[in-house]
Amino acid sequence: MGSLNPIISTWGNGWHGLEALANWKNWAFGLMLVGLSQTCSLLYMLNNIDDASFNEKIRKRLMFTGPVFVVLFLITAASIFLSKGYAVDPNGIVTMEPFKYLHNLLQMPVALIMIIAGVLLVLFGIGTAIFSTKQKCRTRAIWPFGIGTVLVVLSLFFIIGFNGTSFYPSSTDLQSSLTLTNSCSSPFTLKTMAIVSLLIPFVLAYMIIAWRAIDKKSITREELQESENKY
Repeated sequence: MGSLNPIISTWGNGWHGLEALANWKNWAFGLMLVGLSQTCSLLYMLNNIDDASFNEKIRKRLMFTGPVFVVLFLITAASIFLSKGYAVDPNGIVTMEPFKYLHNLLQMPVALIMIIAGVLLVLFGIGTAIFSTKQKCRTRAIWPFGIGTVLVVLSLFFIIGFNGTSFYPSSTDLQSSLTLTNSCSSPFTLKTMAIVSLLIPFVLAYMIIAWRAIDKKSITREELQESENKY
């Protein structure tokens, strides 16, 4: 009886993945995510803290964080759409195709509509929080921003993984890249996952109810100054 070898992948070189630190695109993407999290956090606080002076400080902070995030997003998006992509032909052969992700965007109308709508909603959310003279509009800016973020992220997932594209490419061996075809599990596993996914609406309902209860009442300055646990 032969021995079983559990190793299904190996490093392409001795750097063990650390060579990714030399790619400026990874830095741009990482910094964009930092800007996204900071902008989203500021909008959340603006929506849930009932204190005029504190909210004004948040708005001033957004004047810096929001534009920086937008610039980093544009740089990241340009690096994706203008670069070569990992195309997969009907036989499963992976090749490099110029402007592959841009072609995917143009060939998938749903993804194109989603990313346009998402970008507009994100800009509208940031602009409303910074420039609106109505406090009620400022506090609700997180909703268009959040919805827009979800639409953009989903669109990028479609662009990078669908339409004959390797979603997890290998930089050292193109034919070892993962695609939707060669990475699918067995029919049994897929059926099990499909059944489990039916629970997602219940999980989302729980999250909505829980967050609605948490955010039902805005936090006041007095509560922020209390020393005991705020939760």
